[in-house]
Amino acid sequence: MKRLFTILIAFISIQCLAQSQDTTGLKIPYTEGKVIYEEVVDLNGINKQQLYYNARQWFIDYFTSSKAVIENEDKEQGRVIGKGTVNTTVSGFSSTTYPTGLTVQIDAKDNKYRYKIYDFVITSPEVDLGRMYGKLRAFDFTPERILEDLAAGRRKTFTKKQARNFLTAFDARIKEMSLSIKKAMLKNNSNDF
Repeated sequence: MKRLFTILIAFISIQCLAQSQDTTGLKIPYTEGKVIYEEVVDLNGINKQQLYYNARQWFIDYFTSSKAVIENEDKEQGRVIGKGTVNTTVSGFSSTTYPTGLTVQIDAKDNKYRYKIYDFVITSPEVDLGRMYGKLRAFDFTPERILEDLAAGRRKTFTKKQARNFLTAFDARIKEMSLSIKKAMLKNNSNDF
């Protein structure tokens, strides 16, 4: 009987330990307390210099003011780092747009590159509650905070449903940006004009 009880406890313990850290089921890249979208992409036939220029051009085309966005660039290393803001729109009873600050890093080598999208800061919109209550001021939060609140069962920024809706929209927005990077990096300008 003791043996059966011990086996049962061991089985339950193993099942508890096997639980994934992603309690949302959305597969958001969350490791060591950080949300980082990262991928290494192989591109045969495109050299480091061309990939570097493609990365710079992507920043220019994607963001309104690339001068304000590009924070660090190193042609020798093939690295471009920039900070920008994109809008994450969450649909529900009414659509709400959250300005999302982020950092994008693109590292180029011959025939491959790596992009990283990280350091997210999301700003809630200011809400006017009428003359009696006034305005609810905007505040900043991170996707890490939402994931931690969901995992702990806390309700600070959003309800569970609101958090899932926000994270779904956020994930789709960042994946859309990733596809834009991949498309821009495919260009191979072998002619002089």
